[in-house]
Amino acid sequence: MSTFPNSTVVHPTVLLSVVDHYNRVAKDTNKRVVGALLGANNGKGVIDISNCYGVPFEEDDSNPNIWFLDHNFHENMFAMFKKINARENVVGWYSTGPKIRPADQDINELFRRYTPNPVLVIIDVQPKELGIPTKSYVTVEEINKETSESTMKFQHIPSSIDAVEAEEICIEHLLRDVKDSSISSLTNQLIDKKISLKHLINNLQEMTTYLDYVVQEKLPLNQQIIGFIQDIINLSPNLNVNELAKAFSVEMNDTVSVIYISSMIRSIIALHNLILNKISNRDAEKKADILSSLPATPTTAPAAATDKDTKENKEKDTKPVSKMFGSVLRRNTFKVVQSTTNNIKSSTSLCNTIKQQQQRSYYQSSSSSSSSSSKSNNSFKWLLGATTLATSVLIGGTTLLDQQQAATPVEAVQVTPDQQSTDSKEDEKTTTTTPNTAAPVKPKTSDDPFDGVEKFKYIIIGGGTAAYHAVDKILENDKGANVLIITKEGAVPYQRPPLSKNLWHASEQDVAKLEFADWSGKKESIFFEPESVYGNDVLQVITKKKVVDLHVEGKVVLLNDGTLVSFEKLLIATGGEPRKINFSAKDDPNVTTYRTVEDFKQLYNRVHSDEVKHVTIIGGGFLGSELTCSINDSLKTAKKDIQVAQIFPEKGVLPLVLPQYLSDYATEEVRKSGVDIKPGKSVKDVTKNTETGKLQVKLDDGSVVDTDHVIVAVGLIPNADIAKSTQLEVDTKNGGYLVNAELMARSNIYVAGDVASFYDFSLGTRRRIEHHDHARATGELAGKNMTGAAEPYTYQPFFWSDLTNHIGFEATGNTDASLRTFSVWDKQAEDAKDQDKYSKGNIYYINDKDRVVGVLTFRHYGKMDKARELIQSAKTITDLNDLQHAISLEDAHH
Repeated sequence: MSTFPNSTVVHPTVLLSVVDHYNRVAKDTNKRVVGALLGANNGKGVIDISNCYGVPFEEDDSNPNIWFLDHNFHENMFAMFKKINARENVVGWYSTGPKIRPADQDINELFRRYTPNPVLVIIDVQPKELGIPTKSYVTVEEINKETSESTMKFQHIPSSIDAVEAEEICIEHLLRDVKDSSISSLTNQLIDKKISLKHLINNLQEMTTYLDYVVQEKLPLNQQIIGFIQDIINLSPNLNVNELAKAFSVEMNDTVSVIYISSMIRSIIALHNLILNKISNRDAEKKADILSSLPATPTTAPAAATDKDTKENKEKDTKPVSKMFGSVLRRNTFKVVQSTTNNIKSSTSLCNTIKQQQQRSYYQSSSSSSSSSSKSNNSFKWLLGATTLATSVLIGGTTLLDQQQAATPVEAVQVTPDQQSTDSKEDEKTTTTTPNTAAPVKPKTSDDPFDGVEKFKYIIIGGGTAAYHAVDKILENDKGANVLIITKEGAVPYQRPPLSKNLWHASEQDVAKLEFADWSGKKESIFFEPESVYGNDVLQVITKKKVVDLHVEGKVVLLNDGTLVSFEKLLIATGGEPRKINFSAKDDPNVTTYRTVEDFKQLYNRVHSDEVKHVTIIGGGFLGSELTCSINDSLKTAKKDIQVAQIFPEKGVLPLVLPQYLSDYATEEVRKSGVDIKPGKSVKDVTKNTETGKLQVKLDDGSVVDTDHVIVAVGLIPNADIAKSTQLEVDTKNGGYLVNAELMARSNIYVAGDVASFYDFSLGTRRRIEHHDHARATGELAGKNMTGAAEPYTYQPFFWSDLTNHIGFEATGNTDASLRTFSVWDKQAEDAKDQDKYSKGNIYYINDKDRVVGVLTFRHYGKMDKARELIQSAKTITDLNDLQHAISLEDAHH
């Protein structure tokens, strides 16, 4: 899931390391220092910077083009850091600035060797005012409209400071002499929010200034900036001053109350520690008094002890009982405190949820506002009551522990599993401290036949689009989740559409990295996330393994290598297998049944080799037609003299979607692009000519096509193999697993993507869809429902295809070409050429009830929301002319 960086999160450890680097190297010279940043991309463009190290660096102040950075030192340091934490990769570099310098572009290019999109973080080691001391940048390409020259520029991205619990504890100890321990970290968060608001005001002022300059024609109009501003305006809630002030006041009161409660708990903990200390001192004094009253040791002792031995024995004998067991008692007390704190956090989270609901009600109506306010106050009273009760339990528990400690020695302390700290593996393993006289602990017994099997909260079977988006939602909604992905492919989850589209139009360098440019020109990888994201306690992936059996009641899956893994919730997102044709040369290495990224790699290298002069694609559907046109364009761009042929039995390309007249037009356009297209021809067999080494495609009319490579793209069969050994119901008509509205096949078992047969509420029929947007949407909903939601699938997905410069469309709903269609086309200019015969238009698919059930927009884009509204309205069309202006042909964009 590797995406272009859009923000950074810098950990305090990094700031401390950079300040230390500067103080040791350049404090007296005021020169800047440079180093490498380590961390990871979370897949949503957020760069989590968790570590760093300095790199020797020198530059000439008089000539910015003269600089030196020790490459060998950098590589050696990175190798050592990888041994310590293999999950940390180079994500960019830092500088103490304080500004960007001319040499920074060259340094950034150097770090591009280690990461495709390095970030530059300028850290202010001597800040003069309160605020975030970091500024983050990424390089973007700018093209001069007049000269068409491209240059790389640094673009600012948001930066924030965050810390894991261990870092927070270390920072608290580091600053204990200058920070009041009774002050809650929530106070610091309020200060940060205040600073953020100041930054927001500055940004708004800059936006206002920019817009004024544009209106005054002092600056040219930048469509990207205007688009961002429009997005901000669209996302802004409809507020008025009174409602906003009231919402902020209620939120502030609750926050301050929570701060007060947390301060009380801090005081209680400090008081408890003070009591323990006094008890320890009292017991030590009593012990010392007893020892001093004993008679002196006889001088006739067999062996006189040395001064050192006497001192050690005295210290050992005078050690008070409270010190012997105090650590255990304190640990138990800490568990109670920790449990109380967790309850407060949960209560606060609930309160915040109610607060958000209250604010949404404020925005809708004043009457709802009053109701929500009442609910919020009641919820806060509940929070305060729960906190008071928890505090009372804490005080009572502490007093009881102290009384027991003062009265009798402690022989054994039993720590229950709920009290164990999740941060300590040692505490988890050793839950009981027992004297030698205690009875032995009986081993735990279990009737579970799968006891000992590795357990995961969520298991995802499949490694495609649906699987990835389900995982993304699971990790978003369940912070304590651990997820296992099982895929039979040898790669981590990736996108499939580029395999037949964008990748074939990429440069050889980008193809080698499996990168491509999307519709906006932005470069991205086919992989949703880099491999470094997987293989940790939160998210693991098993590749090249297949699930062969599923035990529904036992919640266990069996892999083809005999491995068993257990789950609480399971998602089946197995997609489909390419349909195969049983011909003579089906096992020949020059025959490809196209589906996976490995198929793409092999096919790309094969068709671009000097050995291939002719390529044949069998199939006229989406995959076959897109592959045909993409390979043909790729070979033309590479100036390869290779003939591409396409063979299919239907009259034209995309026959299941396009009306016949439009399919004929598209077929002719593909032929004009240079493809030897053969519609209406069925393949009887493919054989190998042993003399020439070529493949021979034998057609039903008796003709033979000699070719060097054959690609089979004749459809998909849903992967429903698991159902053979389980009680999952299969849709015998559409294929795939039958699911309910929430995408559930059985309790705790969900299905998403190509293999899900669901009921379409808009169209009133059960469907199974094999498109990217459907896989994304069902994956997200399945992940959401697996984490506690119960939402129905009502989304109408869309799909798209681009064959040639004159054949491209988007569509949604039931676009079955056998339905009655009504087409609306843009008026053709008098001087229009043949290829502009169908410049742009809308095709409406109408069922036997005279309702629009599908829409296809040809050569104009961005109309799918309008199309969905039309389908969901389920209006009866009495006059087809009413559809003339149902979806506008104006303001089309790609």
